[in-house]
Amino acid sequence: MNRLAFLAVGASLTASTVWGGSPDPKALIVPPEQVTRAQLLVRQLGSDAFLDRDQATRELRRMGRLALPALIEAVNNGADDPEIRFRCELLLPRAEHDDVSARISAFLADTDGQYQHQLPGWSKFRDVVGTDRGSRELFVEIVKESESHDLLLATQKGNPELAKAITERRLQLQQQMSPRNMGLNGVRRAVQPALVDVALLVLAESLISEKDAPMVGQQYHVSNFFYQPQGREAIAGNGKHGPAFRRLALHWLDTRDGPNGATTAMTLAQNLNLGGKTISKYAARLLLTQNAQAWGRANAACLVARYEGKEYLPAILKLLTDETILIRGNNRQPEIQLRDVGLAMALLLTGQEPSQYGFEGGNPNPQLRYNYTTYRFRDDDKMSADEKRKAAQAQWKRWEAKHTSRK
Repeated sequence: MNRLAFLAVGASLTASTVWGGSPDPKALIVPPEQVTRAQLLVRQLGSDAFLDRDQATRELRRMGRLALPALIEAVNNGADDPEIRFRCELLLPRAEHDDVSARISAFLADTDGQYQHQLPGWSKFRDVVGTDRGSRELFVEIVKESESHDLLLATQKGNPELAKAITERRLQLQQQMSPRNMGLNGVRRAVQPALVDVALLVLAESLISEKDAPMVGQQYHVSNFFYQPQGREAIAGNGKHGPAFRRLALHWLDTRDGPNGATTAMTLAQNLNLGGKTISKYAARLLLTQNAQAWGRANAACLVARYEGKEYLPAILKLLTDETILIRGNNRQPEIQLRDVGLAMALLLTGQEPSQYGFEGGNPNPQLRYNYTTYRFRDDDKMSADEKRKAAQAQWKRWEAKHTSRK
């Protein structure tokens, strides 16, 4: 099915003349006798007599989707008569509208998902979101949005085509966000994208690496929608399309594979209260993401410790050799290195107190217990901060060797 098959799809999906009521898409195959009849009428469009041409046009219009194979053949294969081609091009959108309406009606009638339906993007959507009725209903809403059709078709193509379509859709949504729409009071206002506007973009981005479809310039970022009231409700699984959209959104979070995306996933999981297990999972992934910013990795270590993601301790331990300076020292406060944060959070995660390793006493405020600015090594009369750091690392290695040997 090509892009033209979407162009006239409207809100109504009830035309009984284009759908026989069966959920099996094979029932929509045009019978050979109807194909032959339409082909004869197409040839009649080239008649020298106006009445014959007009009659054939009316008959083909009444045939609706049954005339589609003959019309497509005449348009694509270059009918010799320009009159035939011209009239077929005029008739084609209506026939295609009827055909897509019938396919969508059959799709919705297949409540148990027994059949393979030939709708662009459906197989990708189905693999991610599922085949329950709610998922199918969301997909139908996507199909009905004409602005989404290029992106929907691109989900079946290679990375260059998909990346281009993603960029174009982001730009469309960002333009929609610009305050250019005149309200009733004459004030220009921005229009927030709706769930259906964003859903397909979320799916498409989850099918491609971030490096192949980077955010460049003024493009709409789907994470913006998650922070809107409608987005928060949907990702919580509420509302008509909530359960399906939640599965789609979580898949998007799971597929973030670059430093920016991994940071976004961790931040969203925390801000949207997706639960400690989910937050610590995304935090651990950020710890292992190449080229992630130091402050992001420090925050990630704190979140893993806060939500007791003990299975992710190895990810935190990778920080123990990282001497990146997070906060530079001054007369009032000593510096904090990334390896300091890693050690402090590893201690908290294993039930130990950082003060026992020479760290400055932890902040008594519980909210700051898992903050990477809390734990520092400070010079005193006996040892320098760097000597304390080395001693703490050695102490951890002894503890680790002792407890590893017990396993």
